[in-house]
Amino acid sequence: MTAKTSNDILKVLLIDDQQIFTESLSICVSNYAKDIEIVGTGSNGEEAIRMAKELQPHIIVMDARMPIMDGVDAVRIIKKAMPQVQIIMLSTYQEDILVRNALLAGASGYLLKDISPKELITAIRALKSGVMQISPEIIQKFVTEHQENKKRSLI
Repeated sequence: MTAKTSNDILKVLLIDDQQIFTESLSICVSNYAKDIEIVGTGSNGEEAIRMAKELQPHIIVMDARMPIMDGVDAVRIIKKAMPQVQIIMLSTYQEDILVRNALLAGASGYLLKDISPKELITAIRALKSGVMQISPEIIQKFVTEHQENKKRSLI
């Protein structure tokens, strides 16, 4: 087995207003993934912007709704200043408008918080390869709504 070089390590920033969540997630990711380094944690969109500029992460995992500045606004600002940074929204909220706004702002994915740490690690690694990550529940909801709208338009 070869040692990981600094080029192989994914630098990840975690942003969520629940400190116990970010600290627990940081410990889990560090224990399960030696190719991922948690470079920092923050609790709102303003901190995300400041820390992204300061720490230069490859990927940011961020909640959609937080105090001071929400994740969607932070995505918009970060992507404008640092388009190379990939951002995954990780939230309990799956309202259509919130998901759409996050993706239109530049988020590279939207996952629900009921996933396991190992699933999040897989999503982070896939994102490194350019594969957008969206929870299956969200995709199913969009497909179902699209099909219902299509049926209504035929009536």
